Amino acid sequence: MGTPDRSTLLSLAPELLLMIIDCLEKLKDKQSLVRTCKAAQRLTEPHLYWKIYTKIGTQNDTAWLLRFLDRRPDVVPMIHYLVLDEWDPRSFQQLLAREFPNLESIIAQHEGPVTDERTATERRALCRAVRPQLRMTNLTLSVQLSLDTATRATTYYKLEREDRSIFRHPSLTRIRLSYLDFSCLADTRPDYLIHENLKELHIETSMYTEQALTRLISPSKKLWRFRLHHDRELPFPASLYPRILSSARESLGMVFILLRYMHPTDDVRMDFGSFPALNSLTVHPRYILGNDYGPSQASQAIIRQRLNTHLPPNLQVFGLEGLVPMWPCPPPGMKVVLADRDWCLVHMLLAERELVPKLVLLGIYYLERLTYPVYLHGLARERGIKFTGLYSSDELGVVGTNLTKMEVFTDSQAVLIEEDDRSGRGNRSREGGG
Repeated sequence: MGTPDRSTLLSLAPELLLMIIDCLEKLKDKQSLVRTCKAAQRLTEPHLYWKIYTKIGTQNDTAWLLRFLDRRPDVVPMIHYLVLDEWDPRSFQQLLAREFPNLESIIAQHEGPVTDERTATERRALCRAVRPQLRMTNLTLSVQLSLDTATRATTYYKLEREDRSIFRHPSLTRIRLSYLDFSCLADTRPDYLIHENLKELHIETSMYTEQALTRLISPSKKLWRFRLHHDRELPFPASLYPRILSSARESLGMVFILLRYMHPTDDVRMDFGSFPALNSLTVHPRYILGNDYGPSQASQAIIRQRLNTHLPPNLQVFGLEGLVPMWPCPPPGMKVVLADRDWCLVHMLLAERELVPKLVLLGIYYLERLTYPVYLHGLARERGIKFTGLYSSDELGVVGTNLTKMEVFTDSQAVLIEEDDRSGRGNRSREGGG
């Protein structure tokens, strides 16, 4: 944003300042210049303050923004986006205690320790003072206190019960929470949160209870995308997630469950069979198939049954996550062998189209690190399915039933697959390379 303490004539280079002063001295009618400057200010300020940034450790932090808005209340209606490079609980709530008639988005991101000097009385007063921002559609909170890169251990920032009011905005369509403990939402009334139009919910490496997540999801009547990214053990059994999401089963179209550096150890099965709108699902296959997931004939019979009952009836995009270990990563030039049970599952999904009749894309995350039978590409083409590698940044979604309209499938991937098929390696040997 602008820096009124620095953006002055005196901050210009001396030679430029002398030129301006020389021109001003020659003006006969300075009032016309003043009127011109004010007109220019009226034209430029709405663009200047459209998006405001603050930064921790500088004079332009969130506390300074509050003082600035006290001096310039006329700026408040001009603000559409706030990007706060810090988490100051007191200043954040004081900011939301103002009415921003045109505010569309708040992004607050923080790395390092958080200083919270609020007293219990002040917490309660600030909680009551926070106003619903009627036009705000996006709320992003990321507070990363610390991260041990060796053990992937994360310290979560715990939101207090008095912080729950920061979620009360009726027009929210997107919420993203990272490195937070938002268990405080479990204590709220069922009708406390009011985001009926929420369409996207992203939760990254956070802590919460089943009740808290239920409270966050249940107000939405239009939830379309749910993304869960976690690097540590889940707060509760994975089988509970479909039950929590069941309130949105008629609208939920995309589910991403990316659980890095961890694999299911218990016989946990997620059941998405009652989600008619769900057409894109990304998950480790063991979370769907359970411990019976294996290459034996008996296991394959169970797998067929669970694919029929536990996958959404209208599934079109299936992303297989966790088949390639994220750590340790294979060294350059080396690849991981696709396990027998994984190979059997992929072959089954491609060869037996009736198991997932509407499937148009089958993807494996980081496929380029795998050694796998390349004839699978030809088999997929025969069945009208695109078989490709995926990355965490890919947004798997179907625009239409036409394969050419898949959002995630890039031209470069298509060329690579065609070259594999033309090279003559499209045999049925299991010793092919990826």
